[in-house]
Amino acid sequence: TMSFMNHRQGTLRAPGTFLRILSASALTVFCAVAADEGAFSFDCPATDGLAPLPAVKTVIEKNEEAFLKAVLAGDKATLDGLLSDSMAYVHENGAVSTKQEFFQDYLSSGYQEAVIKPDKEPTRQFCSTVFTVGSGHLRLKGEGEYQRPTTVTHVWAKQGDRWLLVHRHESHNGGPVGEQLPQQGGPNN
Repeated sequence: TMSFMNHRQGTLRAPGTFLRILSASALTVFCAVAADEGAFSFDCPATDGLAPLPAVKTVIEKNEEAFLKAVLAGDKATLDGLLSDSMAYVHENGAVSTKQEFFQDYLSSGYQEAVIKPDKEPTRQFCSTVFTVGSGHLRLKGEGEYQRPTTVTHVWAKQGDRWLLVHRHESHNGGPVGEQLPQQGGPNN
């Protein structure tokens, strides 16, 4: 059997825990890359990977609500204070927008609907990063009713004394949208 060193506690762990350690390490790298000019905070609570601390949860819930209201109102000033300069927005169709592209290509067109319904146990905190998961969409003015369910993930990172949205990801939830690609070693093979 193989064992791996737990870098946090200096103890040996079973191989299954290696993935959690690896995930935490990958998340740390992601967070460091997403940070603007090193202004990133690494306050790691004992609840790492669980529900966020109550004070953090309150801030994130307020930020999520402010995000939706600002999108509907076309309030660029509020969004500028909520979105990291390095934010990436992965749309349901796979297109990726930066913060500036979101403002120019989407916010300027105007939204008629902005919805996020949290999933059960949707929020997790990893050090100074919080993930929220729910279903919802942003519907531009002139678009028809939104028919397909979409899973929305937000990644909030503490930068300085603020929690900023560094990543928004939309994933189609339901039947295939188009042709499925073959997977090497996956369940389809």
